[in-house]
Amino acid sequence: MMNVSAKADTSHSSINFADGAIDISVPSLDFGEIDVTSLQNNDTTAQFFQTSLGHMKYYQGDAKLVATDKRFNSRDGFRITASTDGDWYQGEDKVADVTKLVLFMKDPGDDDLNILYGPGAVVMDVDSPILGENSERSFNYGEDSTDHVNFGIFVPNNADVSALKNKTLTTTITWTTSDIPQV
Repeated sequence: MMNVSAKADTSHSSINFADGAIDISVPSLDFGEIDVTSLQNNDTTAQFFQTSLGHMKYYQGDAKLVATDKRFNSRDGFRITASTDGDWYQGEDKVADVTKLVLFMKDPGDDDLNILYGPGAVVMDVDSPILGENSERSFNYGEDSTDHVNFGIFVPNNADVSALKNKTLTTTITWTTSDIPQV
């Protein structure tokens, strides 16, 4: 029998572990036209009218929020909120505020509208993320799953939006991540 000797040369170096971040990706949401003259509900255009409140138009596209946890200690959960300052623009000109158009989100099966103005609303909670794994939440109206949330625009009954006719309006949604430490 022949003995074989094996050696591994070592050199000393230091290794630094960098703590990653939570990457999020969200496309723009195009709501299409809002017909504030219609007093009818129209499920195919995702527009609804409630006499005591006003008009609601839901987003119908295929956009979704994708969050990837790249933190070294990804056992800690994270939360993503969405908020807006309430201002609406045509180009560079401010043409409306939260008194005329309100951006909201709503979980399926929940009657509450979570207004995005001010502190905003929680869009996603991930309690136990896995390093490098995507967490997703889609925004398409009519989809009924726990990975889904509805976004919409609300026009209050008392809002005079006549000056907004035939204008394309934009607003900015701010997406914020925060930690949810394990308990």
